[in-house]
Order: sequence, then C-alpha cells, then structure tokens
Amino acid sequence: MFENLHSCIDEIKKGHFVLITDDSSREDEADLFKAAELITKDDINFLVKNARGLITNPISSTVASKLGLNLMVTENAGTLMTAFTVSIDAIEGTHTGISSADRALTMRKMSELKSSASDFERPGHVFPLIANDRGVLGREGHTEASIDLLKLAGLYQVGVLCETLNEDGDALRGTELVEFAEKFKIKILSVAEIKSYLLRKTI
Repeated sequence: MFENLHSCIDEIKKGHFVLITDDSSREDEADLFKAAELITKDDINFLVKNARGLITNPISSTVASKLGLNLMVTENAGTLMTAFTVSIDAIEGTHTGISSADRALTMRKMSELKSSASDFERPGHVFPLIANDRGVLGREGHTEASIDLLKLAGLYQVGVLCETLNEDGDALRGTELVEFAEKFKIKILSVAEIKSYLLRKTI
C-alpha cells in the first residue's frame, strides 16, 4: 500500500532527491527534497540551475533551539504561516556564504551533532524553516513532510528544499512536473501519502 513511500525513503537514505507535492487546494507545488547531511556543492548547483526556486532548510524545533535559531518575525502574517528563522552562514570554512560550496557546507554544519549557535553568523545565505512538532499531522506543508521523511529514514532532522519552476518562472505542475521527474530520474511523493502512512501507524 505504501510502496512508493518506502521507495522514496530508500532514495533519501542513498542521498538522492525526491519531489514532494502538496494538495492542489494549498500551494499546489512540488519541492525537491534531500537530507542536509548528504548535500553537496553539485546538489546546490543542480537546484539553482534546474529547480530555480528558493532553497530553504526545514528543521525540527529541537534543532532550532540547539542552534539558537529564532523566528525571522515575531508575528507571522504569512498566508501559509511558514516559520522562517533568521538566515545564517557557517563561520568556519566559508567565504561570503553565497557560493554553492559555502551553502552546502552551512547546511551540512547544521546537521552535525557537535554544532552550536556560535558556529553560525547572522544574517546569511541559508534559510532555515521550523517544522510543526506534529509534522504533517499538524501542518500539511513541505517543511513538515521533510522532517517526517527524515525521521522515517533515520537521518538528522535538517533537510534541503527547493521549489521547482519552469523556464518561464512558473511552478511546475501536471505534465511539466512528470517530465521533469522522468528527465532527472527523481521519484514523486505527496504530502497526502506521508500523512496517510502516519495516521495508519497511530491507529
């Protein structure tokens, strides 16, 4: 019943991207996702060149607390209530923070058990997002789906997300999204599939 979900979890463990889609009544968009601890310079370059959207980093509230990542605004007036924190760069090993190598390093650094708030400067070029503690059962967003997938894969709770846009700058949907997935051999998973699986586990 959940063959696609388990297949996507295997892909994540191998360090591959998966595409996460949400409901048509919500954003109706697909985000590329990968575990931050496995992200590389080439991965960031791939996202910039082919996905074209904003690259962000979903994190659990535990990681946010550990790294001292406060919310970007005290009163969130966003339609979807996305919990952006202050932006960051790793201090050691980076130049200006914007290069693909610098951003990949910052994301991997966020995933290290030994990392602390003092390892990062603020503001920076990496954009963490705090997931709802209940995952997709509390908020049906790409952020929460990412953290739920990392938990299911047994990986550290820091991910990498990037919206997918076409050459005209519009969100990939329908046939365009399927063609993108086939071109780059990336599996597609919906937030609804993750939610259904987690609900079944709690029964």
